[in-house]
Amino acid sequence: MMHMMGGLGLSNPQGFARALPAGTDLVEHFFESLPAPSSDYLSLSIPMMGCPLTRKFDQELGVFLSASEVFTSQTADHKHLVKLAKMCSISGALGGPFDVAQFQARLAQLALSKTIPNDDTSFKAQHLRYFRWVVRGRKDEESPFKTPGPSIDHAILPNSSNVAPCAACSKIGASMRACTACKFLTEGSVTFATLYCDKVCQTAHWKQHKGCCKALRRVYRAMSIFEQIYPLCAEMAADPCASPQKILEEDGMLKVHLPSIADDLAFGYRGTHILVKVPDVPGASKEQKIASLMVGHCAEMVASTKKLFEYLLQRTLLP
Repeated sequence: MMHMMGGLGLSNPQGFARALPAGTDLVEHFFESLPAPSSDYLSLSIPMMGCPLTRKFDQELGVFLSASEVFTSQTADHKHLVKLAKMCSISGALGGPFDVAQFQARLAQLALSKTIPNDDTSFKAQHLRYFRWVVRGRKDEESPFKTPGPSIDHAILPNSSNVAPCAACSKIGASMRACTACKFLTEGSVTFATLYCDKVCQTAHWKQHKGCCKALRRVYRAMSIFEQIYPLCAEMAADPCASPQKILEEDGMLKVHLPSIADDLAFGYRGTHILVKVPDVPGASKEQKIASLMVGHCAEMVASTKKLFEYLLQRTLLP
């Protein structure tokens, strides 16, 4: 496949270099050619072969790597980006195809390792800020698309239950009481509650609330069972090439060390089990191990366990 830019094929890198406008910087040209960070393109699709985002990255990586053979860039990280692109070339050819997911992961690592001045408006800086924001959890106060706001408490809900109006009269009192049957807690914080001003309102509303209360408890029970089953399955039947070897928590993030690519490639020739129980990771909690196994599998989990959750919901019996 011949990569194209401005109608000029890269079968002739020297011709491509001469065709660039005077003063064009290769690194800036590469990042400028990618989708704008403001489109939040990483949230639009999973990097799979054939999707538009993957094709765009694959094309621009071919352009960047081929052109780097004939001229250099004055921008810092040019040599490092060339090295990353070559590492991610599936066939080893300058024109690709490339492992786009791996390249994006390497860009994220680069973004986390650098301090980017606020006044740097280059395309490279814009994309690295974006990757850093995505990796750190897309926190509103760190968004690169607007002026950072004050720090936000990311707790599920405040410990106080005085955050919603009375379900019966819609007033907000100084001291609200909750229906204890459908009051749900997670890690000490109220995640759901039906609130009332007083016992009079709660008693008057019970006939209307009874059916909803039972349905809520049914969903919560099914979720509680599901929450125990799925992580256990993930831990007992994992891809051995994706089993974490080391887990570190730094700066509010988990850094997971996985087997090398060489181990991954050799796995198919060992005659070992396809799925294995994930061994204990020294120094890591059970929650950290499960979190590392869930990375990148949210959509898969929803798709593959829909029937299981429906079954649990139907079979959950309440008084």
